[in-house]
Amino acid sequence: MKVNKFISHSTIVLGLLSGLLAGCDGGSEMPAQNMFPWQISVTADGKSRVFGITFNQSKLQQAASMLGSDYKIALFGDKDESLSLEAYFSDVHLGGLSGKIFLRLQASEDELRGMRARVLKAKPLGRGVVRYTLAEDDLFQAEKRIVVGMSYVPAVNLDEQTVLARFGEPAERIKLGPSKQHFLYPELGLDLLLDSDGKELLQYVAPAGFARLREPLMRMQQQGKVN
Repeated sequence: MKVNKFISHSTIVLGLLSGLLAGCDGGSEMPAQNMFPWQISVTADGKSRVFGITFNQSKLQQAASMLGSDYKIALFGDKDESLSLEAYFSDVHLGGLSGKIFLRLQASEDELRGMRARVLKAKPLGRGVVRYTLAEDDLFQAEKRIVVGMSYVPAVNLDEQTVLARFGEPAERIKLGPSKQHFLYPELGLDLLLDSDGKELLQYVAPAGFARLREPLMRMQQQGKVN
C-alpha cells in the first residue's frame, strides 16, 4: 500500500456528470456496495453507508480497498484551534463517475493535540488553516482509524434539477450568498452544497451526527456570512 504524508486541504465533496445522471434509471436496483453518491443506505443502528464505506465503522484501510491505495494523510488546524485528521484521495472513479474524496478520521481531542505536539512540519494554507505533517508512527496508526465522515468534490458541476432527481427534495435549504445553497438531508446524513459559480460539495456523516454539518451553516447564516 502506498501512503503519502501530505494532503491538500479543502472544505470537503462528487464528480457527477449531469447528462449521465439524467440517463440513469432511478428505479434500478442498487449495487451491493453503494457505488453511486445518491445510493446511501441507513442501518437500523443509525449508521450510514456510501461508496462501500460505513461511517463510524469502516477503517481507513478498508476504505482504501474501495477508493484506491494512493492517498495522503495529514492533521489540520484552523484559527479557532480546531483540529481534524483527514485522508485525501485525489482521483476516484466509482460507478462510472469521478471526483475527489476527503475522509475525516476518528480521533479524540487529546489524541489530536498529541499528534500536533509530535508533528514534523507545519504549513500555513491561508484563511487560518494549517496543515501538519504527521510523525511516522501517527501516520501509521492513522491507517487503522475509523472513518467518521466523507466529502466528495464533483469532477463536473451539478444543477438543481439533477440534485432533486437523484436525492429528492431536501428537508431544509440554507442559502449563503448569491451562488451557494446547501441542500440538507438529515435522514441520510448528507449536506449537498450547490454552487452556481464553483464546484459542488457533498458531505456525508452518520445521520445521528448530522448536527455537526448543520450547526456551522446556521451560525454563518445568522451572522450574515457567505460560505
